[in-house]
Amino acid sequence: AQPQCGALAEAPLAGALGGAPGAVAVGRRNAIFDIDSSRDPLWNSPQQIIDNRVFCVAALASAVPPGPGGGMNTRDQFGNYLLLKKLSEDALGETFRAGKLGKQGVERVLLLRVFNGQGLDGEKLAQRIQSRAPLQQALKSPNLGLGLDLGQVRGVPYVAYDYISGKTLAQLLEQAASKHSPIPLDHALLMTERIALGLAVAYETRIGDERVQHGFLTPHLVIVSNEGELRLLGFEASTGLRDAANHPLIKQSAGRYLAPEVLAGAPPAKAAAVYSLGAILFELL
Repeated sequence: AQPQCGALAEAPLAGALGGAPGAVAVGRRNAIFDIDSSRDPLWNSPQQIIDNRVFCVAALASAVPPGPGGGMNTRDQFGNYLLLKKLSEDALGETFRAGKLGKQGVERVLLLRVFNGQGLDGEKLAQRIQSRAPLQQALKSPNLGLGLDLGQVRGVPYVAYDYISGKTLAQLLEQAASKHSPIPLDHALLMTERIALGLAVAYETRIGDERVQHGFLTPHLVIVSNEGELRLLGFEASTGLRDAANHPLIKQSAGRYLAPEVLAGAPPAKAAAVYSLGAILFELL
């Protein structure tokens, strides 16, 4: 008997997983889906499940991704990705744990940053992101997100990174404020230091004759892992995000972290990164 995965197990498999309709792909548990074993005793049956760690995967190949400003549902297919779990949503868009689909099914789990915020011009941003594709090979640091893919699906741009389990710094700040529980000083200083280290590595990296600068440093583009690691994301999209910085929705969410000259349309500069870093540190404290 096959273990039940709720609505997931009931959805027909599409050709994207390389299986016949109605089939169930079985692999290691927790790599993709969080399944409550207490609700299904089959997950606890060692005679039926290898290592007692399995997951079910179902792809809805007919799912059509929405245009910019429209939210997406988990278990939808977004291009070559299966959206597994929404991790965050903000003015810039949505972040998902997603499975990269291949001939044999889900080949790899990644962090998928989808830029479908209402204040963004999807086509223009997609062009900006594509023009900065070389950054994914150039930027290598423990404090920078490891970019693995970028592109667009029906006009909705995205950037995919090596998966890291955690929350955005924006989520942590919101959580601290709602619970009236300040972030400890040593944690705040450590996170700020790691962001600064990531920025420094990028600044010492050159694409052609130009140094790499972020230009849109906000807590929404910083991931803090459950283990305390930190990754700075968004270098690929930052130039396009600056174009939308004065849209009311974007400015309300991210404007306080951006230097006045950035909001005025000036090109990215080291001083602007210092301003953004200081704004983040101020809010952390």
